[in-house]
Amino acid sequence: VQMQILTATVKLHLMKSTAASAEMLKKCLKAATEESDNPDLRDRGFIYWRLLSGSPEKAKQVILASKPTITDDTGEMDSKMLDKLIGAIGSMASVFYVDPDLVRTRASVMASVEQPDDDEDEWRKNLEQARHEVARGPQPVQATRSSSSSGSSS
Repeated sequence: VQMQILTATVKLHLMKSTAASAEMLKKCLKAATEESDNPDLRDRGFIYWRLLSGSPEKAKQVILASKPTITDDTGEMDSKMLDKLIGAIGSMASVFYVDPDLVRTRASVMASVEQPDDDEDEWRKNLEQARHEVARGPQPVQATRSSSSSGSSS
């Protein structure tokens, strides 16, 4: 509620600048920056104060600018893909809307390096290659790999 009061007071002052609105803004900014324990409110108060003291016209352009409409596109996504992404909510696949089966994770890379019983040099080479791949970050699986090599997702 305090954040809303602060924002409304600043907007009122920018839309109808009068002596009364200036006095109300001064009191509100003082309370937000000096008397509030809420760090978000205090920071917002300082931002408004700096904007208004620097250039009121620029502050008006920034604070009173029209906001973009927020849209929900979840209905536009294939329901099977959405279920897969929800199942992989902790992975980068869900952030970038990429099929989780196409993203190599650190665990899948390291699991692909099995230690052979007889050739330690080859194992070390494979391990170094896996570490290099992990350092590069998540990469899409190459299209030449068969779908059975990607393994089951857990």
